[in-house]
Amino acid sequence: MYLAQMAATHAASPEVKQFAATVISDHTHVDQEMSALAKDKGISIDRQYRVEENPVYEAMLAHLAQLTGPDFDQAYLEQTAENHTLELTQYLSLAGAASDAPTQLFAARQVARVRDRLRRAKQILREVQHELTV
Repeated sequence: MYLAQMAATHAASPEVKQFAATVISDHTHVDQEMSALAKDKGISIDRQYRVEENPVYEAMLAHLAQLTGPDFDQAYLEQTAENHTLELTQYLSLAGAASDAPTQLFAARQVARVRDRLRRAKQILREVQHELTV
């Protein structure tokens, strides 16, 4: 979510800023759903984002912080597409491996959401790349 928060303030394109706001909203909603599901199952989960514990992610954020304008937008969208591709794989795996209906339903909803965000990120990326070449 740090990446989307950065884009919400650093992006040049209003469309990219709106997309980032949607990602933030979606992730907030998913975190709430996941917490409720975990609570129902009697599981405690730690959803704290610790960027400082992931040097690769921290370096990526530092790199993006140095970019401006359409260069930032393009790099953000490329990274977001990569992240959402990985996220989609994880939710597809969970949907197939879950042994209970609530978890399967949760995973299926996330698959649909992530696919939509991935499709949208790629669409906006094509538009930004087109603008960079014109």
